Amino acid sequence: MKKEYQKLFTLQEEVASDLPDAIIKKIVVLERRRMRIRFALYSTTTLIALIALIPALQYAGSEMAQSGFSTYLSLAFSDSAAILSSWKEFSAVLVESLPVIGITLVSGILLTLLASLRQAMKNIKYSVTPQLSF
Repeated sequence: MKKEYQKLFTLQEEVASDLPDAIIKKIVVLERRRMRIRFALYSTTTLIALIALIPALQYAGSEMAQSGFSTYLSLAFSDSAAILSSWKEFSAVLVESLPVIGITLVSGILLTLLASLRQAMKNIKYSVTPQLSF
């Protein structure tokens, strides 16, 4: 009976000696695959946000030109005495002429661009580095 137990425990030690290396290798392979997928996803998101930024900037620029915001803003720098006398009305006109939709659109796309670029750069170092060998 003792020999059977002894045989059983020695068999487990032989299996266990190769098992940790195989598990670590599998974890490394799966982790690298996950990083490559995340890198591809975030790179695609970055590219789409960069492409979407151009029309959004054009829209915000045209909206700013139509609203007259730049005219009111230039008045603030050229004739500050007139603005100080009626600053409440001037600030109300400035806020009303502010192109909110264009600014919100550009801000959202820029935020998406920067966040996805950050994540892509975080994942590139793991997805491009040489594979570890065991």
